[in-house]
Amino acid sequence: MGSPGKSIQGLEDNSLAILDSSGVGDARDVHDDRLSFLEAVRAACLASVPPSPPTWKMYDAILHILLYGRSLELTMASYLLLTELDKHYPRVYWKLPNDSIPSSIANGELIVNKEAWSPFWFGSDKPYGEATGDSRDTKELYDSLKFSILLEEIAFNAKSGIKITEKMMLFQYLIYVLEADFLPLHASYKETLDWDLLRESMLCMLLASRKLNYKSVVRICMSLISTRCYHENNISDMVNDAKSISAELLDSCNVGLPFVYTEILRATCAVVQKLLVLIMELDVVRKEADSLGLVSRSDGFRFPIVDTILDELTYNKDQISLFLQARTFFCFVLYL
Repeated sequence: MGSPGKSIQGLEDNSLAILDSSGVGDARDVHDDRLSFLEAVRAACLASVPPSPPTWKMYDAILHILLYGRSLELTMASYLLLTELDKHYPRVYWKLPNDSIPSSIANGELIVNKEAWSPFWFGSDKPYGEATGDSRDTKELYDSLKFSILLEEIAFNAKSGIKITEKMMLFQYLIYVLEADFLPLHASYKETLDWDLLRESMLCMLLASRKLNYKSVVRICMSLISTRCYHENNISDMVNDAKSISAELLDSCNVGLPFVYTEILRATCAVVQKLLVLIMELDVVRKEADSLGLVSRSDGFRFPIVDTILDELTYNKDQISLFLQARTFFCFVLYL
């Protein structure tokens, strides 16, 4: 029997070989190869018995397809595959005894897999976690600066084609990752008052980064909620944004885009609101930890998001009536 390392390497080589587009000039063939790759990863990492965890290069390839597939089918398939892989191979989770109530964490053990792949990269020379090795590439990963640029592109891009759709689905996935990482750590803090756990959460590191203009991010979130979420643009010309796609591929792979774009935009607005709520929840526990003397200078300083929102509404009264319509407002009131 071969070693697990060789087996995983073979899985990586075989699956990534499908994406080798050298000598392939037809857009349809490239599209089909990418779809075959996603299906191969799903079969090997989710459907096989026993399943094999994907390697970092395989994760990176899926993330690349999500953002650059230029096909609604590939965008949705890669997004669903990433979320399913995250559920099957979580980075942070509660391990409960067999006889425990599923909703109870009192007797559980918090597992933090620092070797797990993540779409985020907060270090200057390594991805999130403690992974090492030549196979751990960071060029596809998102740091705080790339995260804020992505949010800005979604909020202020007037076009509504496949490119902005890919960005919105990517943003939805990033918030999904932040929430899945934060909630178990938040629950653990409630049980143990161990601030070090939350300090190392992706959300905390994202907000603490000097690359992130925190007030600007909050302002962009509010602008997106106040405008695009409740004043959706006419989307009849959305397919005109797909200049890099051949007419044949556009017709066959993105024909459903006009019918789903509004729902994708609505879902994106929902995760923007979720991001604000997560930051509010982090602020509450950070304030408690600070009162207990657990917060240090290394945690950095930023104003609570409630104060930032109040300042923005004070100086931009045009947003008040629109912001009041959002579900975020009711969460905002609860944290006052």
